Amino acid sequence: MRILITDDTPTDWDSQKISFYVEEHKGGAPLKPSDFSATGFPVIPKKAIQASNELIIKKQTYCTDKFAAGNTRSVVNSSYTITTLRDLVPTGPTIGTVVNFNSDKQYILSQGVYGLKLRDNIDRNYFAYLSNTGPYRKIMRRVMVGSTQVHIRTPEYLNLEIQTPPLPEQQKIANILSVWDKAIRTIEKLIVTSKQQKKSLIQQLLTGKNRLVNPETGKTFEGKWELKKLKNLCDINPEKPSKPLDGIVSFIPMTNISEDGHIIHLEDKLYDDVSKGFTSFVDNDVIIAKITPCFENGKGAFISGLNNGIGFGSTEYHVLRAKNKTHPKFIYYLTRTSELLAKGEMNMQGSAGHRRVTADYFNAYKVNTPPYGEQQKIASVLTSADREIELLETKLEHFKQEKKALMQQLLTGKKRVKVDKLEVA
Repeated sequence: MRILITDDTPTDWDSQKISFYVEEHKGGAPLKPSDFSATGFPVIPKKAIQASNELIIKKQTYCTDKFAAGNTRSVVNSSYTITTLRDLVPTGPTIGTVVNFNSDKQYILSQGVYGLKLRDNIDRNYFAYLSNTGPYRKIMRRVMVGSTQVHIRTPEYLNLEIQTPPLPEQQKIANILSVWDKAIRTIEKLIVTSKQQKKSLIQQLLTGKNRLVNPETGKTFEGKWELKKLKNLCDINPEKPSKPLDGIVSFIPMTNISEDGHIIHLEDKLYDDVSKGFTSFVDNDVIIAKITPCFENGKGAFISGLNNGIGFGSTEYHVLRAKNKTHPKFIYYLTRTSELLAKGEMNMQGSAGHRRVTADYFNAYKVNTPPYGEQQKIASVLTSADREIELLETKLEHFKQEKKALMQQLLTGKKRVKVDKLEVA
C-alpha cells in the first residue's frame, strides 16, 4: 500500500517499501511489573513516542540490569529511529509515529515499541517528519487492527510504500522544519518560565511579602493587612440568578476549565435546560473544582463573557462571589495560591476517589487582606502576567499551525525546495 502517491507527487520521487530503508529492526521486551526498578537500565515506554519528532521521556522508568542483560535484542542506542506499532487508544493517535533521540545512553524498548536502524538512503529526520503528515497518519489508521488495543503487524508496516525525494532534498526539508521546531521549543520554554514567574508572583503578592507601588502616591503601599475569614470577603455558593429575557445562558462543564485557571470554551444552553441540577454563576464570579483530583490540579476560573452574564456548569464547582470592598480578581488569584490548595486537600471529606472540599472549608478559611486599592493593584499586575502568557500561547499555536501547513506542502511534493548543486555533490 502506498502512503503518499497522488496526482501531484513529483515524478522524480522514489517509491519504495519502508523495508527498503531499514537495515535492521528490533522489537520491545515483555516487561512485567516485577522487572521494573527504581534505578537500573532506562526504558523507552510507548508514551515517549509523540508527534514531536523527538523522544519525550518526562519521567524516566527503569528495569533491572539483570532483565536488560537477558533481553539485549531489545536494547537500542541513538543510531536507532524509534516507533510504536501498538496503541492502547482505539484511534491509534501515535501508532507508526517515528522519533529520534541523541543520547550516549542505551535504552531497552518496552513492548509495542520498535527500533529501526535506517540505511543511509533516507534522512532519519525527514522520515520522522513524514510520519506526522496527514496521508501517513491516515494509512496507519487504515492498516491497524484490534479494538481496545490496536496494533500494526511488523511485516505489514515494513511492506508499506513511501515516496521520497532525492536525499539532498530530504535533508533540506528536514533542516527547514527543524528551524520551526527550534522556534516552537523556544516559545514553549518561555511559557513555562512565565508560568513559574507568575506562580512565584502570586505567592509574593498575596502574602504581602512584596508590596507594590500605590499609583496615587507613587510610594509603596503601607499599612497592615487584616486577617479575615473568606466568608467575610465573598459569598460562597450564592443563589441562582433569574432567567434572562431570551432564555440563553452559557454552560461550562469541567472539561472546559483548564488546570491553568482559564475557561477553554463557553457553550450556549437554554436556561430551562440547565437551571436545575447544575451549579450557577454570573460574570465576575470565581469557580473552583471541589472534587479530587480536579481541586488539587487547580481547575477553576475567573468568570467573564457569559451570555447574558449568566452561566451554569458542573455540580462539582464551588462559586465565590466577591462582596463590596473586595476585588473579584483578588479572590480569583487567592484560589491559585499553593496554601489554599494544600490546606483544602488536607481538609477534603468523603471516600477515596470521591473526596471533596466542602463549603465549610472556604467559609472558615482565613485570608490576610489588604485594602481595596492594593487588592486592585495586585489583580492588575497578575492580570498583565496572564495576558503575556496568553499572547505567548497564541503565538505558539500560530507557529504550530504554520509548521503543519508547511509539512503538508513539503512532504507531499506540492512545494519543492531548491537544492544547491554543491549539496547534491
